[in-house]
Amino acid sequence: MQLAFSFWIVLVTSAWLSIQGANPNESLQLYPSDSDLVAAAKQGYRIEKNLELYQFQGAIHENPNMDCRPITQTIGVAGPLMLAAMQGRSAYLKSVPAPERDSLLHVKGAVLLSVESYAAKKEDRAEIWLAQRMQQFHPTAEKLEAVNSVTCGGFRAGGSQHTSAAIWDVTQSYVFRFQPDAPQPDWNEVVTVFVRKSNHEEKFEINFRKVFTREATSLL
Repeated sequence: MQLAFSFWIVLVTSAWLSIQGANPNESLQLYPSDSDLVAAAKQGYRIEKNLELYQFQGAIHENPNMDCRPITQTIGVAGPLMLAAMQGRSAYLKSVPAPERDSLLHVKGAVLLSVESYAAKKEDRAEIWLAQRMQQFHPTAEKLEAVNSVTCGGFRAGGSQHTSAAIWDVTQSYVFRFQPDAPQPDWNEVVTVFVRKSNHEEKFEINFRKVFTREATSLL
């Protein structure tokens, strides 16, 4: 799952401005050191292809072309290191120097989720939040990334071609911002992601520590 680089930089930065005075606890995976952020950004700058978010599968279809239900398809997740790498990639595509420390600090404490889901109506949007034990966490910023009409339900059976239908493929991105001294999930445990659309609610168990570890392994 790819994101428009210029869009997510604005999204994450705008969510950061109100808390830029925070002092991150660098021992947590959500608050990498300044040097690690710079290293990840330089890796993104050098890489020869667009970066992919760590993806969790939503709906499982035996035949995706036959399923027209307005449900979640995939959830992409990016932690601070991937966000720094994506900012480096954006700089490369714009032919400007790789970002340095001061322009990367806004990704500390940020988690980005990109949700792709089907919608019965073009204007239908998903609402998402995180939950763990008795706590809920809502995004600090969100943006519509793409809406595309796709065909579903067309298939051949018994020698006949069954009529296909149209549905909307909607991708939205959400930024969750966590201050080190404020409540946040225990990232060493599974976090539940809730997705609600058109009175239909789904939940997915996501191991964010696995995401952060994968990012560190691939980018540092």
